[in-house]
Amino acid sequence: MKIGGFEACTVTDFPNKVASIIFTVGCNFRCPYCYNKDLLSEQNFSESNRKEIPKQNILDYLDKYKDMIDGVVLTGGEPLIHTNIVDLITTIKWRGFSVKLDTNGSNPELLNVLLLNEYVDYVAMDIKAPPHLYPEFVGYSNYENIKKSIELLKTTKVPHEFRITLYSALTKEMVVQMIKMVPGETVYIQEFNPTHAQDAHARTLAPMPKEDIDYIINETKDIAKVAVR
Repeated sequence: MKIGGFEACTVTDFPNKVASIIFTVGCNFRCPYCYNKDLLSEQNFSESNRKEIPKQNILDYLDKYKDMIDGVVLTGGEPLIHTNIVDLITTIKWRGFSVKLDTNGSNPELLNVLLLNEYVDYVAMDIKAPPHLYPEFVGYSNYENIKKSIELLKTTKVPHEFRITLYSALTKEMVVQMIKMVPGETVYIQEFNPTHAQDAHARTLAPMPKEDIDYIINETKDIAKVAVR
């Protein structure tokens, strides 16, 4: 596992926590709107201006500022493509920090291990598309894994949320369908920012119109706890 980025302090990425963010390199999805294209693969990372960050440097920072930092966010890329992420998580937990995981839900087996052992204190899972459109939208065909991860989070006691990026190729009806996949859950819909999208065509698209966002919120208000972020 390679660490490709580190944000020392955030107050917006981990609910009710002052946190640091660790960015892992590598992802098994190819979302056209991805804003972290340097972290999609080892090749992308090597061709970027980013440098690998030694794990010990981050641990030293956390130890130094443990009176100021409450938690650590693990994001990417996709953290759960790395089986040794468990070692990093337990090392951070042993130091007394809470851990938040950002995931695309493609590794339900590892997610289950983290939930059962209470290695994570908060999980944010992205729902990328309606089930039948995962191959087209993100290049991933095993929707059964996504379904399993959703079910794990729906039944866990670990605090969690689902997130949907309002990519312009998604219609408002598609987004409503996606929210219906997680009834009763907390769902944050995030506006699509084309500026730094990894796909050239995606950078030419306009964000979803406000009236479509209003439609989504109105259609799902009795289905899930939906909010715009």
